[in-house]
Amino acid sequence: MIMLSDFKRANNKLADWPAWLGLLLIILATVWLRWHLLGVALERDEGEYAYGGQLLLQGIPPYTLLYNMKLPGIYVLYALLIKLLGASPWGIHAGLLMVNIINSILIFLIGRRQAGALAGVAAAGVFAVLSMGQPVQGVFANAEHFVIMAALSGVLLLLMALDSQALWGMAAAGFMFGCAFIIKQHGLFFILWGAGYGLGRCLLDRRPGDRPWAWALSFSLGVFLPYIITCLWLYEAGVFSKFWFWTIEYASRYSEMLSWADA
Repeated sequence: MIMLSDFKRANNKLADWPAWLGLLLIILATVWLRWHLLGVALERDEGEYAYGGQLLLQGIPPYTLLYNMKLPGIYVLYALLIKLLGASPWGIHAGLLMVNIINSILIFLIGRRQAGALAGVAAAGVFAVLSMGQPVQGVFANAEHFVIMAALSGVLLLLMALDSQALWGMAAAGFMFGCAFIIKQHGLFFILWGAGYGLGRCLLDRRPGDRPWAWALSFSLGVFLPYIITCLWLYEAGVFSKFWFWTIEYASRYSEMLSWADA
């Protein structure tokens, strides 16, 4: 038997077709604009990430021939791009194009969920334009594009989990936020936002039978899982001590070179 709520839900989806059409036009415009820039020479950081990705494809773990304070997630993603699209500026920037489209879709879904279809389309369109700008080096496949993809996935999963009260959804959201951190340490701020927003929603919308502690535990386990997997992988590869030195010991000293007053 078809329920009235099911009919309304289907009707709302049909009413959203102009928004989906708008999103499609945004994606087509993004492809058209970025297509002419796929062959641009690699920027400095892109060259580093591509080298790290090629080493991984050759079976050489991070922190063996390439040393950096960054966590290795970006090298893994570049290895995937090179494997799928080739070790060339065109292939890497084609991968960036796909990531940018995914980010636009995620922003549309988040905006649509929170403020309606029109807001979702507007947000996706603004992001598509701003993410190509020179001030953010939008034509280069820097780590920030990939951090945003993981973080936006975490935001969408978090919103869905808070509405459905699903523990697995909280864990999945935490996992994606944790992946954002593994790609680049700046992803930590998305973790803090997710934890704060999730806690606030749990406390404000608390209903009988809710288990905020279980949600917090699920989210926390998801957040730490990517880092734990990374540590186990690098320990098995025999480079954990180098990984710890470059990403923890050296990085902490590096951040202390200037005082807050000098900064």
